[in-house]
Amino acid sequence: LSKTAGCYLTAQAAGGATGPPPSAMTLALKNFGREIKELAALFVPYKTISPEEPLVYASRLDRLRLDNEKVWAREEALVETAVPAPWLIKLPYLATCNVLDKLYNGADGKRVLAKFWFLETIARVPYFGYNTMIFFYETMGWWRLSSSLKRVHFKEDENEFAHLLIIEALGGDQEWADRFIGQHAALSYYLIITFMWLISPTLAYNFSELIETHAVVTYSEFAEANEA
Repeated sequence: LSKTAGCYLTAQAAGGATGPPPSAMTLALKNFGREIKELAALFVPYKTISPEEPLVYASRLDRLRLDNEKVWAREEALVETAVPAPWLIKLPYLATCNVLDKLYNGADGKRVLAKFWFLETIARVPYFGYNTMIFFYETMGWWRLSSSLKRVHFKEDENEFAHLLIIEALGGDQEWADRFIGQHAALSYYLIITFMWLISPTLAYNFSELIETHAVVTYSEFAEANEA
């Protein structure tokens, strides 16, 4: 595990943290001090993040493979269960997926885990965005029939967070560039999805449905290709 995820393990070992977290400025400065060393490590041959346990599975993780062409073939085969979506949503979706395929080379095992970490980092964003907008609607007195939906979205976010911790435990967040891209992409995605909700909540859900379907076929292909 890298230290970029915060001190959630340390706090548990110390008996659990209570009360609110430190201020944003305190956490930001602490994180900046850690990340600036990682940025320098891109140009200087040293590594500042080290695991607390030996990387006994490193050689096996390096053998993981993912064929992007097979992933797309799986998705195209979903004729009966394909997610219907207008081109207004489908074009940005296809563009985003193709950029990710090129950014994270599926032929490299380490890049596969980095790609999964990126996906799980942004996967939580829509559910938080949806609850933000539901709260906004409620506050403005526009709509007060989504209390149960907020609970569903909270559970969905909790589920995606568990996925994120698993990928971090496998080393998916070890590179500075991956963390930088993933975290800033998540903030941008939040702004986009909340704006999309203002235009049409249905389109906002439709876009997420496309992303989640792509995740299902990606992980299915990954699991089968690396079963051994």
